[in-house]
Amino acid sequence: MPLKPDAVLCDFGGTLVEEAGYDLHAGNRWVLSRASVLPAHVSLDAVVARAQQIAQQVMTRRDETQVETPWPAVARLIYDHFGVEFQDDIRDLELGFWQASVHTRALPGVRETLDRLASDGIRMAVVSNTSFTERTLRAELDKHGLGGYFEFIVTSAEYSIRKPNRLLFEIAATRLGLPPSGVWFVGDRLDADVVGANAVGMTSVMLGTRAPLTHVKDQPAISIGDWSAWPH
Repeated sequence: MPLKPDAVLCDFGGTLVEEAGYDLHAGNRWVLSRASVLPAHVSLDAVVARAQQIAQQVMTRRDETQVETPWPAVARLIYDHFGVEFQDDIRDLELGFWQASVHTRALPGVRETLDRLASDGIRMAVVSNTSFTERTLRAELDKHGLGGYFEFIVTSAEYSIRKPNRLLFEIAATRLGLPPSGVWFVGDRLDADVVGANAVGMTSVMLGTRAPLTHVKDQPAISIGDWSAWPH
């Protein structure tokens, strides 16, 4: 185990920020407000019900299959069904939906620790399981003053695979130009973060106190309760 990493990769949700609220109605209300064609029979409640159906049929199986469904595909499954059309760029609709529906807060101690890592010359990036793109996640990190720490953000939406698939970790190491052995990966999930990082030879850092999963065993990791306990 290296005494000091050359680079640190971080998970996003549950690691850098935590969800403080999610309003599916507000997000879809905003998207409908941008429609160029909105049939008279289409109601917000019907759209939300369709979104919940899609989530149940598609989104809940992502961890099982390790296949990501990007937000634009989810949006088309919802809105094409009703004949709703848009002239806006799909990337703008994605960002607007996120900003209207998702509310997060930075985890305690994260900014101070990232400051210390940056002062030590340690490079940083993000690898996240999400149906949203780097642009959207970076905008959220920027709201908390965190975006500037990270060279890039690898999202499963842009590579169509999810952690713990080792391909995402290999992509991040390649983009850093470093061997995995010099990289630490910080995450809050044993099954996705620790297993995936260990599989490519990274040093995994388990953040938080989430109970280990019974089907995931013998996965070595540095364990810290929160960011303030980052090893010196």
